[in-house]
Amino acid sequence: MADHGPPPAPAPPGARARAALIVGISGCSSSGKTTLCRLLRGLFAQSMVVHQDDFYKAEDDIPRTPDGLDRDWDTVAALNMPAFVAALQYVRTHARLPPGLVSLEADDGHGHGHGHGHSGGTLATAPPVAPETMARVRSRIAASAHPRPIAFVDGFLLYGASTAPTPLPRLFDLKLFLRVPGFRTVQRRRARRAGYVVEPDAPLWRDPPGYFARVVWPAYVREHAMGNLLEWAVGIILDKLENDNDNDDNEREETK
Repeated sequence: MADHGPPPAPAPPGARARAALIVGISGCSSSGKTTLCRLLRGLFAQSMVVHQDDFYKAEDDIPRTPDGLDRDWDTVAALNMPAFVAALQYVRTHARLPPGLVSLEADDGHGHGHGHGHSGGTLATAPPVAPETMARVRSRIAASAHPRPIAFVDGFLLYGASTAPTPLPRLFDLKLFLRVPGFRTVQRRRARRAGYVVEPDAPLWRDPPGYFARVVWPAYVREHAMGNLLEWAVGIILDKLENDNDNDDNEREETK
């Protein structure tokens, strides 16, 4: 059964009821979006995760690839989009998951999962974020004190061109996208560069042999590790909650 947090606390007297904040987290398969959603679910009270993988059609209804050799799981035609949209609309209105929604992507709230959806959900063998990073993030969330329910939507096809004609892209309050170019793609792009200007009138600086593999790529991986992605996502979410809270305060002042 899909995991979700406790029901939202009753709004204080005179306060306007808040719908759930819908946060889309998309990216290529293996970009870390499911792990990030699970971590966020474990950090934010009154939060839940909706996995797009739970809305695939039955395997016999999955279309074939153009060459006819395989099932094409990476197209919008493989998804039950009306059911997916309806589930998100329910979550926004009721701040909880639809009754009976069964997930293949169960998790323990710490970035670990044992799901078996098409795009991943394999069991993590070690904590994906350092304890000191988790402590920093928890402290920041605790200081924000925003009780609004949040739904994190994990999906590989949330804002693509093929979803534009559907209501889906307009359901998100925040849209996060994890970009993870492959090692060899970036290496080829880097190799095509003539060099880098490091000082005025100085010769172009060129990579020494093996510099990309030894220095450039490890730095990219380090800077975009899951801990950094988590802090980045939490910062964006808290800014959104703070902004919405300020707008609500202004509306209440205007109605006095």
